[in-house]
Amino acid sequence: MPLPVTLKGLLDVGIRKTQPVKQKQITLFEYMEKFIQHSTKGTRMNTKTKKPNAKGTNKGFTTTYNRLKDFQAVSMKPCLKQTVIKK
Repeated sequence: MPLPVTLKGLLDVGIRKTQPVKQKQITLFEYMEKFIQHSTKGTRMNTKTKKPNAKGTNKGFTTTYNRLKDFQAVSMKPCLKQTVIKK
């Protein structure tokens, strides 16, 4: 069973003859950059404590991001850059 939002979009295309709106696809690195920005600003909260993430947690996110960037540079494969995350 499709979600109401999906169903509405399909009906608009079929009945109103409108073009479907394409969602912007983001890469893994773009997603991680936004994720890290939200974590360091304090807008991303810990689900248990309802407080912003600790500084050490944010450091771990940044380290993982940098390691993936280094791996891509060494392996010379654009696979990580082209990985698309669908919302």
